[in-house]
Amino acid sequence: MFLNEPPRTSYDFSFNLFGFPVRIHPGFFVLPFVFGAQFAQGGDQTAGVVILIFIIVFFVSILVHELGHSFALRYFGVPSHIVLYWFGGLAIHQSGWGSQKRLTSNQQIIVSLAGPIAGFALAGLFALAVIGLRGQLIFAWPGMFPVVIPNLTGTALEGNQSMLIFFYVGLFCNIFWNVLNLAPVLPLDGGQVSREICQKADNMNGLRTALIISVATAAIIAILGFTRGDSFMGIFFALLGISSYMTLQQMSGRGGGVW
Repeated sequence: MFLNEPPRTSYDFSFNLFGFPVRIHPGFFVLPFVFGAQFAQGGDQTAGVVILIFIIVFFVSILVHELGHSFALRYFGVPSHIVLYWFGGLAIHQSGWGSQKRLTSNQQIIVSLAGPIAGFALAGLFALAVIGLRGQLIFAWPGMFPVVIPNLTGTALEGNQSMLIFFYVGLFCNIFWNVLNLAPVLPLDGGQVSREICQKADNMNGLRTALIISVATAAIIAILGFTRGDSFMGIFFALLGISSYMTLQQMSGRGGGVW
């Protein structure tokens, strides 16, 4: 559902970065556009400026995350390409079916963790930039999860709302999303790590166990999202939970523990 590479369109934008082919699906821009438009409501900045900031930060943040995966794959001798699309991005093995190198469980765990680690590193750069400007980082818990809010008061950028939004969105995306991405919910990175650990512990029933953990965790986060007024988070994790549940049902129908 979420791991399939989207089909190519005539509106795709492609380029190479560090030797990795990168393709941007036009659907990638929908999410930052919607979030940017919502964020701009009631603010001092024009919606166009805020949306542009969201698109730039989303693009850089998700690209860095996927580069983390791709560099880890390259380290283990597996070529890959990157696709940015509707709900984020994918780092996809490039080799063909017959020749694709299989990663060990430990290697797959490293590859899965490399994306969030790259994102946290980028968050560190945003934080260092704020501190370098002699600004402050304020930790708050306004909603479902804690956030880091930049304070540019007393800096050379004081009163610059565009830069304040830029740092806020950069910190939010690269801390909040990468923490959330480590939840043991398939197909998120945390879910992939959970699957590998469960399969190492029990090769026959490990995937089933990982799927049960995925369904339960997704349900909890979805409920928290809806009860705290975060409908996007609630819907997103509800869909992930349904996807894991459907896979679990398919496994039960086939009567096997490995699917």
